[in-house]
Amino acid sequence: MRVGVIGLGFRLGYLARVFSLARADFTVVGYVDPAPAGLPYTKQHGIDVGTQYQSLEAMLDDAKLDLLMVGSPNHLHLEHIRTGLARGLKIFTEKPVVSSIEDTMALAELLGEHGSDRVMVGLVLRYAPLYKDLRKAQA
Repeated sequence: MRVGVIGLGFRLGYLARVFSLARADFTVVGYVDPAPAGLPYTKQHGIDVGTQYQSLEAMLDDAKLDLLMVGSPNHLHLEHIRTGLARGLKIFTEKPVVSSIEDTMALAELLGEHGSDRVMVGLVLRYAPLYKDLRKAQA
């Protein structure tokens, strides 16, 4: 599975590692992020994140992806989801998927057009070690 990342922050850096451990065929082939905060984490854990691209369009033109992981700032999610769906990709996005009523309605139209099975929402912090420890302490 060839994966591209837009927004290589701490969460998607962590998920790149987790998904790589879970699936032998999970390969990040490129990312778009002017300041990839998750890059040191991926390097520390031996996860290759491929080529850094200057734009989402450049990565999509070059990388032949199976999955686009969206971890960009929340206000950009809809634009990045729209672009990925238009290119025929499956999308994994962090929450919040969108952050306004207008974007929610636009996303609903996109899902109606492209199918809801093409977009997956990650509740990534739910499984982070910090939150696991918190739930254990609460119990």
